[in-house]
Formats: sequence, structure tokens, C-alpha cells
Amino acid sequence: MRTINVGIIGAGGIFPNHAEALRAIERTQGTCRANLVALCDLDLDLAHKRAAEYGIPTVTNDWRDLIARPVDALFILTPPSAHREPAVAALGAGIHVFCEKPLAHTLADGRAILDAARASKAVCQVGFNNLFEPATRQMWRMSARGECGRLVRAYDRHTVFRASTSWTDPKRRDRWRLDQAASGGRMQEFGSHKVNWLVAVGGKVRTVVGRADSVAEALAERGVDDVNLLLADFERGGVGTVEVSLVPTTWNAWSVGIQGAEAGVEWSGGKTLLVRRKDAEKTEEIPVESVPETRQAHFFRWITEIGDPAQCPTPEVTAEAAYHVLEVCLAFLESARTGAMQRIGQPS
Repeated sequence: MRTINVGIIGAGGIFPNHAEALRAIERTQGTCRANLVALCDLDLDLAHKRAAEYGIPTVTNDWRDLIARPVDALFILTPPSAHREPAVAALGAGIHVFCEKPLAHTLADGRAILDAARASKAVCQVGFNNLFEPATRQMWRMSARGECGRLVRAYDRHTVFRASTSWTDPKRRDRWRLDQAASGGRMQEFGSHKVNWLVAVGGKVRTVVGRADSVAEALAERGVDDVNLLLADFERGGVGTVEVSLVPTTWNAWSVGIQGAEAGVEWSGGKTLLVRRKDAEKTEEIPVESVPETRQAHFFRWITEIGDPAQCPTPEVTAEAAYHVLEVCLAFLESARTGAMQRIGQPS
């Protein structure tokens, strides 16, 4: 059984999710195991606590220490503004990289990571969730198989009651989310999952129109948006929409769907998808299928079973795909700021 030595940068809120998934690799993959060898965080007390919980022998507050160690793969779980340096250094050293979304904070940083990934013999995967969530993955696969016919619209509407005064707690580690410039707002920091799914379904985006607002007092007083509406035109036809809201007066809801010329499919929670086929008298309910692997397991399969950076099992989670998602999210911000439609890949 092959052992992959893993270093992790970032011991914050998302760390346990990844650590538990890495623990399960040996059980789920059967052909390899993840050996957590080093953890880096600026908060050494937290890092030592996490390391003790997960049996990680080495703790540091300098990510360069991880690059210098015999590490096969690096998980970058930092805020997006801190992705570029460790990702570029690791890829340059031939270390496989799993980078949390979004790829980066700016196009310049994203381009640097993309260029490093293209030049490296190591793989680079970005941690988008929706292609590994049961319902959203299944709808994406249905569309890819042509079951829905020509794409008319794909949409992802996600509202959640989170923007409360707890967000301003000075003890929170993720206070960077309360800085619009640092986080990129909800569309870049949270909605990038949804944009990635739209692009997986509809292909590259040609133009973007965005609208944003700040309503929740805890966010509005800091100039942080909590209502995002995005409309994207796909190059090969059809449109995509994303709605992200943290407004305290809304209800928790997640509705994702695809409308095609031959069929439409929607999921709004639960264990079934609703399917409406052309000329059908009734709406079908089909069970949501299980997902064969986690995003972390996908990363390890790419490393151990395929090995070729150019042959990703799910190309929609490569640095190349993530760079386009970043382009869309940043175009959204510019459109929301100016009120004008933005063309992807061209100066505004």
C-alpha cells in the first residue's frame, strides 16, 4: 500500500473536515493511505492542539518548513490571499497541491498558480464541493449525458441565516470574511462553489452581470455584501444564475436545477430529484445517488492511480478550471460595482 506524506497549512475551521477525510483514505481507497506528517498555522497553540488530536508529529508557523520536509502532498487551507506563495513553491518542488477554493484572491495570483501547475509534474486540485455532493453531482452527470437536451438555464439558489452579530466576535479566526477586499465578498468566498458547478454544466462563461447589496447590520457597517445575484451567459448557449444570501430575514433554502429543452431537473433538499420531461404529464421523483468518492479521495486517486497532471479524472476541479471560476467571480464584483455587464477575459 502506497503512503502519501501530507503537510497541511491552516488549522482553522475547515481543518477537521479535511483531516477526517484524509484519515478515511486508507479505508475508502484501499490502495493508499494519507500520513499526516506536518501542520502549519500562525496560531501555534491551535496548531499544537490540532496536531495532538490527529497525531501529527511536526508543528510550525512557517509554511516553508513544510516545503523543505519530505512531503508528497500539501493541503492549503488558508484564506485565499495566502494561497499563491505556498502553492507556487510546492508545485515548483514537485509536491502535489490541494488548494481550498477560490484558487486565489486576484487574477495575478491565480495566474501565478495556474502557470506553476502547468509547468509542474505534480497535480493541483482546487477544493470545490458541488461536484462531490450527491444531488448536484448527479444533476451535472445527467446534463453531461444529454438527458436534459440543449441547456436553457442552470441555477443555484442558496440562502442561509448566518449574518448575525456573532460574525463580529473578536475571537473568530475567520475575521477576514468581514473584510470585503480580503474575502472578495460572498460570491468569491462562498459562491465560487456554485459558479464552479454552473461552469461544469454550461461550459465557459462569456459575459457576467452582477448585483450585490449589504443588509445585515453586522456586515453592512463593514461594507461587506450579503446578497449576491449573478447572471452568466455561456459561450455555447444558455444562461446560469447564482443567488447567495445571508440576510437575517430570509429562510434557509438551497435549490439547484437545470432546465433543458428535453427535461428539467431540480433538487431542493432531501433524497430525491424532481425531473420533468418534455410532454410528460407528471413530475418524476428519482433517488439521489451516492457519490463514489470525496474530493480528497479524488485527489489521491489522481495522484496514485493516474499520476499525470494533464489527466485529471474531473477536469472541472483543476487549476485551469478554477482560474476561469475566479475570472467569473471577479467579473461579478466589477459588474456589481459599476452596474455594467462584464466580458470574461477582456478589460472592462
